[in-house]
Amino acid sequence: MSNKVIIDTNIWAAHEMGYPDAVEYINQLINDEVEFLMPVIVELELLSHFEIEINEEIKKGREGYIALADEIIDITRNIGQLAGEIRRKARLDRGIILIHVENSPIFCSPCTSPNS
Repeated sequence: MSNKVIIDTNIWAAHEMGYPDAVEYINQLINDEVEFLMPVIVELELLSHFEIEINEEIKKGREGYIALADEIIDITRNIGQLAGEIRRKARLDRGIILIHVENSPIFCSPCTSPNS
């Protein structure tokens, strides 16, 4: 069975901005050939950034993240409620949190500054 991960929009954005923790984490997942699952809400958030309309590089980068997804997952009410719970707990701890949801880990982490 392959490893499956769901990456929050904030982690994709941190990767895009060059934050070392996010870059290292995403690159390691790619090297490990994990299966990327992307909730449709993450796809929406990636595509809703206004600069996509004026900056082709950002547009291609965001589309590249979506292309990495092996599967786009529709969001149900239960998934939405669970995601809210995970997000609340992540904000309480502020450490790296790896939570398994239906055999799919969700990664949440504050990232260090790209200048550090």
